[in-house]
Amino acid sequence: MSNKKKRSCTSSTNQKASTSQKKRKKERFIKQTNESLDDCLDRIKQAGYMPVRRVEKPVFEEVLENGSKVNKVVSSDITFDAILIKDEQ
Repeated sequence: MSNKKKRSCTSSTNQKASTSQKKRKKERFIKQTNESLDDCLDRIKQAGYMPVRRVEKPVFEEVLENGSKVNKVVSSDITFDAILIKDEQ
């Protein structure tokens, strides 16, 4: 058996609660359906973060066409990975 410690889900939630006064170095922001990209980027900047990566995942819907199922792109989920601006640390 190895002596490695296993991480439990409770430790990560306790860690989040203890760091509520201190901002995390990395944060993930999800673009809401009712906001534009500029609004989302402004929200990131207001929180004291700078976006470093954009991830876009398509959302599919199954549609019957000519008796067969076809996956069509309905929308996309956009997520920004951001880091804390050094002035805010």
